[in-house]
Amino acid sequence: MIGRRALVISGIAGTLGACAGMRLDPLDVRLVDLAMAEGGGLLEQRLALTLALSNPNPSDVSISGLRVALEVNGEPLARGQSGESVTIPRLGEARATVIAAISVLDLVPGLMAMTQREGLAYRLSGTAFLGGFGGGSLPFAREGRLIRGA
Repeated sequence: MIGRRALVISGIAGTLGACAGMRLDPLDVRLVDLAMAEGGGLLEQRLALTLALSNPNPSDVSISGLRVALEVNGEPLARGQSGESVTIPRLGEARATVIAAISVLDLVPGLMAMTQREGLAYRLSGTAFLGGFGGGSLPFAREGRLIRGA
C-alpha cells in the first residue's frame, strides 16, 4: 500500500513540476480597432479597444482576462481591463475587447500635441492573465507611431 501511495504522490509531483517548468513565449498584442463605448460621461469617455492576440507557442494559451494601458506621446491616455476568457490557438491569433476609460482632462493635451507633430507615438502595454491550472500572467508591450495624413 505504501508503494502505491508513493507512486501516486510521485506522479502528481512530476506533473506539477512539468507545469511549473513550462515556459511560455510572450504574446504579440496589437491594437486593431478603437471605438467609442457606452457609459461615458462629461469628464470621462469609454473606449472599446479591440486587440489581436498572437500566440507564438506550440500549444494553445487560455487567458482569463487582460489589463491594458495606452499612452500617446508619452502621456497616459486610457486604462482598462476585461475578464473575458479567450483561448488563443497554438501558432494562431484571437481577438479580445477591453473597455478602457479616458479622462477628458487627459485628452486635451494629447489633442493639442496632435496639431503640432507629424505623428503620434503610442505605447500599448499590459498583462494577460493565464487561465487554467496554475494561473500566472504574461506581460506585453508594443510601441509604434501613427503618422498624420498629408
